[in-house]
Amino acid sequence: MPCFEGLLPETHDGAVQDLLWNFMMLHGFAKFDMHLDSTVAITWALTCILGDSLQTFSDVTCAAFTTKELPSEKAAQVRQAQAALNTPNARILTSDDSLRRWYKLDTPKLHAVGYIADDIAEVGVTGSHSTFIVSIFHFSLLNLLILF
Repeated sequence: MPCFEGLLPETHDGAVQDLLWNFMMLHGFAKFDMHLDSTVAITWALTCILGDSLQTFSDVTCAAFTTKELPSEKAAQVRQAQAALNTPNARILTSDDSLRRWYKLDTPKLHAVGYIADDIAEVGVTGSHSTFIVSIFHFSLLNLLILF
């Protein structure tokens, strides 16, 4: 992918390229309008490959770089600390208190990626179902309860 090529040193550029490619392949297979048993199996295999790429990216590439929080994040923490001055143990963050940040693999979005192939096999293609109908049902049920 030319737009990402060369952004990182050569030792880490390949890991980033592999990760992006694996995300694109999984996304492409997940968005099929019709699945066969073979395409679900390929989607499952791509999920495993993506997991390996994410682990390599996290352990090798992200560990090689020291990352700190953004100035906007730090400013928000300063505002929160100043608002909480009335509480005991409150401290004001100084300009040298930039916190180190790590790439996290335990986010809900990444956790949900592992269930794409299973969801396709159980529910159908990812574009054929929506939570909108459920939210309308809950809204209607709530309105009924308010009326009675």
